[in-house]
Amino acid sequence: MLAYSEISFKELKAVCIETNLAGVLENNIKYVAVSGVQLYDDFIAAIEGLNTDLQEELPDKVIDYFNRVKFDEESEEEQKELDFEPVETREEFNVPDPEEEEEADPIPNPVVKVKAEPKPVVDEQEGEEVALETVPIKKVMRLSTTPMTPKIEDSKLTINFKELDVTEVFDLPVTEDKEKLGVVRKKAMAFAKESGATKGQLCNISKILNQAGYYMR
Repeated sequence: MLAYSEISFKELKAVCIETNLAGVLENNIKYVAVSGVQLYDDFIAAIEGLNTDLQEELPDKVIDYFNRVKFDEESEEEQKELDFEPVETREEFNVPDPEEEEEADPIPNPVVKVKAEPKPVVDEQEGEEVALETVPIKKVMRLSTTPMTPKIEDSKLTINFKELDVTEVFDLPVTEDKEKLGVVRKKAMAFAKESGATKGQLCNISKILNQAGYYMR
C-alpha cells in the first residue's frame, strides 16, 4: 500500500467525494476538517468495508485509484502488519513517482467492469478464426467476508469476530509509549489475521487506534 506521503491530497479528496456521490456507503467519508492521513485511512476502510455487490457499483475512477494505492508495494512497517500469503490472481502495475504523477500517462486500468467481446484472431496458415478467452479481473480483492468489530474502551482494544464467536482483549499503554504500543499493535494484527481478517479490516483496526490517539508516528 502506498504511504500517504506518496499520494496527492487533492486527488484523494476528489476520489472521496466521488465515492460519497456513488451512494453506496452507509456513512459518507468526512473530508472536511480532517487530516490527510485520517482521510486516507477512512477511504481505504470504507472501500474494503463494502460487500462485492456494492463494490461493483463504484465508479471506475474510484476503483482505479483504490487498486493503485492499495496494491502497490507496502512500506516495511505496513508489510509486517498487513502481510498475507501471496494471491496468485493479483497483478502488479507500474505506478509513476508522485512528483511525475500529473504528467504521466494514465495507468492501465486493472479493473474490468464490463466483459468486452474479444476480436477474433485469424490463423494465417488455415485462414480460420481462433477464439480468444478473456478472463475478467476482480474489482477489489478480498480475502474474507467475516464481520469484525474493533473498539477501544477503558484503555483496552477489543477485537470481536461475532460469527466465529472469537474475541480478544488487548491492554493499551499510554499513548506516549510507542515501544509498548508497537508490541500491542503487532499482537492485535496477528490475532486478526489468524481469524481471517481482510487487509481492509486490519486497516480499520489502525483507524480505530489512530482515532483514539494511539499513533505510531
